Amino acid sequence: TTILEIARKPHFTIKEQEIIVRSSLINEFSNERFNSTIKESSLWRKKAGTFTPEFAYAAEYNDNFRVYENIIVKMCFSQIELIVEHFKDYYQNYISDFKTSFEFDNYSFTSIFNNDKHKLLNKKYLRLHDDVNIILSSLHQLEQKMNYLKKTFFYHQIKDTNPIRDKIIATNILKFNRKYNQVFRFYLELLKSTKNPAIEEAYLNYYLSVLLSVIDKKYKLRKEKQVFTNSRLNLKFSNNRFFLNLLKLRKNTFIFKVKAEDQRSINAFSSLTIIDSLDKYRPIKEVSAYEYVLCKETLYRYTAAAFIPLKYNYSQGDEGLLETLVSSLSVHIDIDDKVNLNSCPICGQSNINRSRLHDVTCLDCGANHAIINFKTKRPFLWIKKVNVEVKES
Repeated sequence: TTILEIARKPHFTIKEQEIIVRSSLINEFSNERFNSTIKESSLWRKKAGTFTPEFAYAAEYNDNFRVYENIIVKMCFSQIELIVEHFKDYYQNYISDFKTSFEFDNYSFTSIFNNDKHKLLNKKYLRLHDDVNIILSSLHQLEQKMNYLKKTFFYHQIKDTNPIRDKIIATNILKFNRKYNQVFRFYLELLKSTKNPAIEEAYLNYYLSVLLSVIDKKYKLRKEKQVFTNSRLNLKFSNNRFFLNLLKLRKNTFIFKVKAEDQRSINAFSSLTIIDSLDKYRPIKEVSAYEYVLCKETLYRYTAAAFIPLKYNYSQGDEGLLETLVSSLSVHIDIDDKVNLNSCPICGQSNINRSRLHDVTCLDCGANHAIINFKTKRPFLWIKKVNVEVKES
C-alpha cells in the first residue's frame, strides 16, 4: 500500500537535456545557448539576403524517476513479488498433495508415534486446509495490488533499473521521508524474514509429511516403540519383503535404513537432504546406496562429488517426486528358487564381487544387488543400488 502511495507521488529529479528546435519556438535565449547557435552554421538560413537562425539550441527538462531511492523501492517490490510467488506455489502444492493423503491427526498426542508425549510437528506454520485457503486468498489480493502497481507510470519508468549490489546507503530521503522510510525499513526486514528458521522448519515439516504419506502407502507401521518428535525421528515400517527405518540426521537430512525383512544383515542406507542451495550440501558418510538432494523442487542424486538432476513426472507434484525416491529403495524382481547369478543383472558383466554369500557388487558398473532366498515365500533379487553416469563437462 505504501509503495502504491509512492507511485502516485514519487520523489524525482529534473533532468536538463540540450535539444535543437525551430528558433520561432524559443521565447528567450540563454547566453550559452545563443553563443552555441551562432557558432553552428548549419542552423542558419539565408532569407531575403540576410542570414538568420532557422534552428537554435534550447533546453528540455524531463522528470527523472530512476533515482537511488526509487531503485530501493523497486528492490523491495521485487522481493515481495518473489516471496508471494514462492508461498503461493508452496500452499497450492500443500492443498493438492494433501487432499487424499496422510493426515496430521494420525499423529495425535496419544499416538504410538509419541510415547514420550513430546510436542509434534509445529502446526503454527504448517496450517490446516481452511487456514491455507485464507492464506491463498490473501496472496491473491496481494497479487492484484502488485498487478495494479505494474501498470503505473512510475513502475514503467523504474522496472528496468539494476538492483544496488553494494551496501545500501540511508540517504536523507530514505531517513526522513515517511513513506520512503517505511519501505526502506520493510525491505530490510524482508531480507531477514526470508531466512527465518520458522519458515525453514515449516518447509522441512511439509516434505516430511509428504514423505510419511508415501511410505504409509508402501509399508505398515510396526507395533513397537516409535519416536516422532520435533528433535528426534526413529520410525520403523515393514512389508512382506522389506524393513524400513526412517531416521533424522542433522536438521535437514533423513536417513532410510532398508533391510531384507528376514535377512537383516543385508541392508542399504540412503539419504534425502532438503536445502535451498547446492553450495550448502555436505556429503552423508552413512550412505551406501542413494544420496538424494532436493533443492528448489529439483531432485538430484549426489555421486562422485557431482549433482546429477533426476527426471520425474512434475505433474504428479511433490508426492510423485518422493514416491519415485522411496520406490528406488526397494526395487526387486521375483526369481527362481535355485537361481545362481554369475553376472551383473544391470550391465551383464561377470566382473562381480561377493562381500557376503548373497550380497554382490559389480566392479564394472558399480551396481549392488542381493539374492534373497532364505525364509521368504518366493525368492527375489533386490537391486540395492544402480549408479548414474557422471557426464564430463
